Amino acid sequence: MVHPRCNTLLAQLPDADFEHLLPHLQLISLSAGDRLYNAGDPIGKIHFPVTALIALTRELSDGTRIDTALLGSDEMLGLRGLLGDSSMHSVHVAASGLAYQLPLSVIQQAIASRHAVYRMCMQGGNDILNHISVETACAHFHCTEQRLARWLLTRQDLLGSSHIEATHKRIAESLGVRREAITLACRKLGGIESRHGQIELLDRTPLEQMSCDCYFRQRENRTARKTPSAATLATSLR
Repeated sequence: MVHPRCNTLLAQLPDADFEHLLPHLQLISLSAGDRLYNAGDPIGKIHFPVTALIALTRELSDGTRIDTALLGSDEMLGLRGLLGDSSMHSVHVAASGLAYQLPLSVIQQAIASRHAVYRMCMQGGNDILNHISVETACAHFHCTEQRLARWLLTRQDLLGSSHIEATHKRIAESLGVRREAITLACRKLGGIESRHGQIELLDRTPLEQMSCDCYFRQRENRTARKTPSAATLATSLR
C-alpha cells in the first residue's frame, strides 16, 4: 500500500502530528476525468495526492476552460473549506492514481492545537497561490509551443513516465487555447510522438530548450522541498 508520507506535506510533519492524523486518512483511487468539485460546491474533505494529479480549472460562461493549477504529491487540496468557503474552481482528476483524503473537521481541530499542522496548511495554501500566479503569467506572456513543452515536461516529472495519455482537445482545454493550436504546436516540437490520444516523450532536450522559465522555476521549487529526513524515510517503508 502507498504510504501517506509519499505526499511531501504529510512527510514533513513531526511524527506526533502525523500519528494524530493517520487514523483518519483514507486511501482512495481516482480516475482521470473524475470531478471532485464544481465551482460553488461545499468542501468537506482535504485531499493529499500521492500518485494522482488533480487540476483546478476555471470555466467561463461561454464554455472556455483553463487549468490554473496542477497538484501532485507535493500539495494538498481543500483549504478553502477551513474558512467555510465553497470551491472557487471546478476540480477534476488530471491523471489517474491514488490520494489520501481527510475529513475537514479533523484538520480543523488539529490546527487549533498543533502548530506543525497549521504550518502545513499554510504551506499548502502558498503552493496553490504560487501555481496560480505562474499559470497566469505563463498564459499571458508565453507562446503555445513554450506552454505545451512545459505542460509535457511537468507531467513527465510528476507521473514518472514518458507516456502521457491526453488528447489534443484535453491539452487545449488545459491551456485555454484552440485544439488546432495544440495540433500545430505538436508538429513543431521535437522529441515527441503524438498519436491516438497518446503522447510519447522521446527526448527531453528539445522540450527543455523550447520551454519557458516557468517550468524550471517550479521544478526547482519541487526539488528543494523533497528532502525527507531519515526518520521519514524509515516510516514510509513500514
